[in-house]
Amino acid sequence: IDFPLMDRIHWYLSGKDDNIYKVDGENTTGDLNGRIFLEPESSGSSRVVFNLIVPGGAEYSDGFWINVTTINDPPVVAPIEILPVYYGDPYEIDLAPYISDPDTPKELLTLTTSDLQYTSINGFKVTYQYTQDFAGTTVYSTLTVSDGESATLTFIPIKVTADRVP
Repeated sequence: IDFPLMDRIHWYLSGKDDNIYKVDGENTTGDLNGRIFLEPESSGSSRVVFNLIVPGGAEYSDGFWINVTTINDPPVVAPIEILPVYYGDPYEIDLAPYISDPDTPKELLTLTTSDLQYTSINGFKVTYQYTQDFAGTTVYSTLTVSDGESATLTFIPIKVTADRVP
């Protein structure tokens, strides 16, 4: 639309809830673009009014609702480098520093594996113990971290070796 006074129009929102979202682009003369940024883990509703100011001071307003519904974020597992494991010896790694969840406290997360023959789990500590048959191979341990609603599957590479790891 070619509007001759577009470069002198500006807008703003009234009734905003800064606990739910932030607004960018308000009161920028000549630019009617705006963005709404949600606050992390926010939810709620607010009725806002869009106010358009034109040259000469006339103001046009219209209201609308902003409704934000929280969703569950899945757990996150940071990448883990290949683990050197000597066959026959137990190798324990604490995965707590690698695991997080944006909206669930760590103590409520669970860590499980489907490989119960060579893997045991106690909290976030995982112990691997492979037999000599695996020496010289790389295996991938499959672990699942769950917050009770969502789960994240991760694979940890393990180099089973006949050389003792310092």
